Parts: sequence; structure tokens; C-alpha cells
Amino acid sequence: MSKTPDKRPVPVTPHLKNKNDGHAMTFVGQKYIGPLPPPEILDHYNSIYPGSAKIIIDNFIAQSEHRRSLEKIVIKTGSRDSLMGIIFAFIIGMTTVIGSIVCILQNKEGAGTSLGIVGLSSLVGTFIYGTRQKKQELESKSHSTETTPAKN
Repeated sequence: MSKTPDKRPVPVTPHLKNKNDGHAMTFVGQKYIGPLPPPEILDHYNSIYPGSAKIIIDNFIAQSEHRRSLEKIVIKTGSRDSLMGIIFAFIIGMTTVIGSIVCILQNKEGAGTSLGIVGLSSLVGTFIYGTRQKKQELESKSHSTETTPAKN
């Protein structure tokens, strides 16, 4: 009668002794958190391929500069878009007010009043909606940075 091997998963422990041959196995793990490996690992890379630590660090610096330049572009674009939104909202609002006044001066009070109310209420509604969206976005970013572990 032949024995079939046990197919149940074996829990991994720091020292696992094989029942059949008496040899012990040790599992070693290493973990680091951060954009660059620790100096010991960089030294090991250098011993395998001279200059590789410098290449890794230079790539890290280049990537960091690239990320910062993209962030600057995003910030400038966001500021520009915000300013353009304010300018166009002012133009639309003034056009609505002037159109409303013109209608009222031409004895079309109902149309003038309606135009003024609809135009201004749409601008106020858009402003309130935009303010809420920014607040929710800031809260979600704040929440995500609180739950994300810090990178060292």
C-alpha cells in the first residue's frame, strides 16, 4: 500500500523541520518602506554591478524632479482654470443683469425679472455646487492621507 503525500497547506514558521529527513529550514525575509532601498542593499547592488547605486539614486532624483514639475503644471493649470471660470461667470452674470435691465426699460418687466432671477440663481447655484465639490475633494484627500501609511 503506497502512501499518498498530504496535500494540506503547511503553515510557514520561522523554523520548519522536515519530518522525513530531520533537516531544518529557515525562512528569512526583509522589507523596507520608501522610495530608495537601504544603504546595505545599495552596497550589495554596487558589488554586483559597480555604479548601480548611483544609477538608482540618480533615477530616483530624476523621477522626483519630474513628479514635482508635473505637480507645478497641475497647480498652475488649476489656478488658470479657476480664474477663467470666475471671469466667464462675471461676464455671464453681467450680461444677464444688463439684459434684464434692458428688458425692464423696454416695458417688459416680466421677461426682465425672469431673466434676472434665472441668470443670477444659476450663477449662485453653480458657485454653491463648485464650493461643495471642492470641499468634498479636500475631505476625501484628507481622509486618504490619514489612512495611507507614511512613506519613509
